[in-house]
Amino acid sequence: PEELSQGGPGALPIAEVERYRVHVAFAERLAQAARERPIVLVIEDLHWADEATNELVPYLARKLKDARVLLLVTYRSDELHRLHPLNHVLAELTRSRLAEDVRLKRLTLEEVGEVIKGSLGLAAPPTPEFRQALFDRTEGNPFFVEEILRALVEKGELEYRDGAWHRTKAVAELTIPASVRDAVQQRLLGLEPRARKAMQV
Repeated sequence: PEELSQGGPGALPIAEVERYRVHVAFAERLAQAARERPIVLVIEDLHWADEATNELVPYLARKLKDARVLLLVTYRSDELHRLHPLNHVLAELTRSRLAEDVRLKRLTLEEVGEVIKGSLGLAAPPTPEFRQALFDRTEGNPFFVEEILRALVEKGELEYRDGAWHRTKAVAELTIPASVRDAVQQRLLGLEPRARKAMQV
């Protein structure tokens, strides 16, 4: 909406009054849309949010608590040091009873097998050795599992032939990255130098 183009989350610093006006407009627009059909608003990685977003989230939770709006925010609890600004937001939401905290647990060994099967579109479950190797390296983090699978595909250690994915080496010989950082860095190596520099910045 036009009234949101002047400020709000991600914008350059603006006067506090102007920011409040933008928050009001945002809440009104969502409430209006929710009268037509239910709305789900997802804000990911709130631990990286700017000041305007940290103000907006509890404001929306208060203003839209009776509307057909589900406000879903994600954040990494291990990113929150003692003075992290998100702690105040979470405390306000808890104090006002405006939020339900859902903590995600790491995947089990069996669930890692399901992620492998789903990501690669396998007809049968992966071998116990392959599943265990990825579980040991990722400790059940689904993002890490997917990144490592991508790294193995890009290095040619998993290849697609005859309508299915196959390992090109025995599990013990696979070069499984030691961390997700290694997996991502390996993927960056395939970029041309200027793109890689932009990603590093």
